Amino acid sequence: MRRTKVAVAFFVFVITASLLFGGPLNDATIHGKVTLAGASPRFKPLDLSKEPECVHMHASNLLYPENVVTGPDNSLRNVVVHISAGDNDNAAASLAPAVFDQHGCHYTTHVLALRTGQEVRISNSDPFSHNIHPLAKINRE
Repeated sequence: MRRTKVAVAFFVFVITASLLFGGPLNDATIHGKVTLAGASPRFKPLDLSKEPECVHMHASNLLYPENVVTGPDNSLRNVVVHISAGDNDNAAASLAPAVFDQHGCHYTTHVLALRTGQEVRISNSDPFSHNIHPLAKINRE
């Protein structure tokens, strides 16, 4: 599949009054939208034949891969924007684990940004057991 071009439409930085008076940047907010340049790619339906329960579940509504999910004005879902410079927040990772959940025979969480040291849970909310098997690229299974 050819690579899809993604364009950053805009980022507007709204900075609290504390910055104007020389205070810390603790309350800054970033607003933005990432858009797809061009047409959204067409995907073939997923082959669910190895999981009969999934075939039955999606008999009337085919399940498609969600590699690119667009919204109004070609805005993209499931995008992470990394800010490489700025505040050095060394606070401990969130106590709440990050969760990848499978429901309806596909992952409902497509992109999950984590902090160093944050726990990751991979779960299956379907009423039956099926082939969730994540393969780590760096750490062993």
